[in-house]
Amino acid sequence: MFDSVTTVIFDLDGTLYCADTPVQNAAYTVNQLRKNGIQVLFLTNNSVKTRAQIRNKLQNLEIQCSIDEIFTSGYMAVLYSLYKELTDIYICGSDGLKEEFQNAGFININSKDAKNLVIGYDPSFSYKELTNAFSIALKAQHIIACNKERYFPGENNKLFPGCAAMVAPIEYCSNRTADIVVGKPNPQMLKLICRKYNLKPNQLLMVGDTYESDILMAQNFGCYSAYFNTNPDKIKYPSDIYINELSQLCTYFHS
Repeated sequence: MFDSVTTVIFDLDGTLYCADTPVQNAAYTVNQLRKNGIQVLFLTNNSVKTRAQIRNKLQNLEIQCSIDEIFTSGYMAVLYSLYKELTDIYICGSDGLKEEFQNAGFININSKDAKNLVIGYDPSFSYKELTNAFSIALKAQHIIACNKERYFPGENNKLFPGCAAMVAPIEYCSNRTADIVVGKPNPQMLKLICRKYNLKPNQLLMVGDTYESDILMAQNFGCYSAYFNTNPDKIKYPSDIYINELSQLCTYFHS
């Protein structure tokens, strides 16, 4: 089925790990795919951490990778801001998201007079921060949302509110919507990967545990998808294959 696939892209939260616990056979599966000549990349809607922090987390889980193999919605917000030549930005998000922007050369990212707004997930989101972001949203030239995920899985598969919990009140109060959502299911990250590695959609297999972000993004882009689902009672949404154990992926690729 996947004769044309040269690159497997893994979602992170809920697919390779839940909170700080690795999913069973995560490191083994990544290593086996690489041994079989498959390029492995990592893609996440998580904008809380920098790519460097995510690399360190993966390595602590015995999954070796480089920063260049990691694509986050926060990093996509940086690239979009650079593309649009935005210089006057207020970051409504985590310290990690702010650091990612600073690493790219953005200096003034906390001005309450900023003309552009970036909204990312922030577990410390407060009414004060909502008020600041709302004030900027009223007059912003660009509002960039890292993603609009409703929830994400944590330890023991407990669900937590996602970035939508930050984006939605700002949109509602300012009576406008974000100009762009750079994270999943927007296929911008997959487009970036194809440009960077000179790939075509049929050379990609996206592996994820959430239909409305991971699988839908793959379908929007026209690449293959593998729906990772360990809950037998969960609805089987359309996908090219279904797996309930990560190492099942290895059976599709042989050196």
